[in-house]
Amino acid sequence: MFVPASRDMKVSELMKIFDRDRHYWSGKGGATFSGGDPMYQKDFLQAVLKECRNAYIHTAIETSGFFPQETYLTTMKYVDFAFNDLKHMDSDKHKEKTGVPNELILANIAALAQSDWPGRLVLRSPVIEGFNDSKENMAAIAEFMHSVGLTEFNLLPFHRLGDSKWKSCGMVYPYSMYEATPPEKLEALQKVLLDLGIKAYVGSDTPF
Repeated sequence: MFVPASRDMKVSELMKIFDRDRHYWSGKGGATFSGGDPMYQKDFLQAVLKECRNAYIHTAIETSGFFPQETYLTTMKYVDFAFNDLKHMDSDKHKEKTGVPNELILANIAALAQSDWPGRLVLRSPVIEGFNDSKENMAAIAEFMHSVGLTEFNLLPFHRLGDSKWKSCGMVYPYSMYEATPPEKLEALQKVLLDLGIKAYVGSDTPF
């Protein structure tokens, strides 16, 4: 279910919307929290997630994982399904493109994967030419995933949907020169991961 954040909303107001509309959901319906990263509003997010748990509403989250571990793990306690970005295994290259290193992200993923959390964790990454589209990076991802007991990775085609948002803010979109990821590139990287024992999915062709 998608609810646009047009104004400040109380937890009780949001839960009324969920309760009003949940009979329209299919048997697989639920609430997905994305963003920007929803963990930036951790107090509100955790309160909503707790209410969803009490109301037997399935919850999913999309996050970068770049948060203090207490915030990350506490939030995930109330989440059923999580997409966690893993944009590059090399910390310096990760910081070059995202502005932050990846050590905290990797530590959070490992802590969650090796905890008693019963949810489903899928790592994912947009594939960007010349940045993270190498076989070596895929091999490093597979090695990390095996080390923490994870098996699922989602390769996403790069797109330029953020271009208009940057322009509306009077800024130059730093990826405007990149083209959409060719299907054959995604398939080649998928094969690398599959050969290394990782269940790799391309785009929306997924079992979830």
